[in-house]
Amino acid sequence: MADRITGIATAILLISLFLPWFGFSAGYEGSFTMSGISAHGYLYIVLFVCLAILVYLGGRAGWDRLPVNVNVAHAPVMVVATAFNLVLVLIGVLLKPTGLDWEVGAWFALIAAIVAVAPIAVPAIQARTGGR
Repeated sequence: MADRITGIATAILLISLFLPWFGFSAGYEGSFTMSGISAHGYLYIVLFVCLAILVYLGGRAGWDRLPVNVNVAHAPVMVVATAFNLVLVLIGVLLKPTGLDWEVGAWFALIAAIVAVAPIAVPAIQARTGGR
């Protein structure tokens, strides 16, 4: 179930990178918006990590054993990848260009990044702290 939640949230994050993140409206004169990727070029890294996560989860869902021998446990790989995405998205949301407002894409991306990391990170943190 955690992989399904992470996969869906990662797909939403991937899509939200292309939605308007920042913008302004000048009334009848028009409006201006910027996607996350056009505002922050480093979000291409998030794009590629999202694609890697989706391919990895698709491979795990399609095969009992991956065709490539991976000597790393599943949970640590997913925690690192999704937490990395969360950090970069958070930085992207906080580094709002001057004079622009936040748009729907930034909020979708932030929520999707949090939801993607939560089903894996929360149980790992609870196990490490002894279930407190």
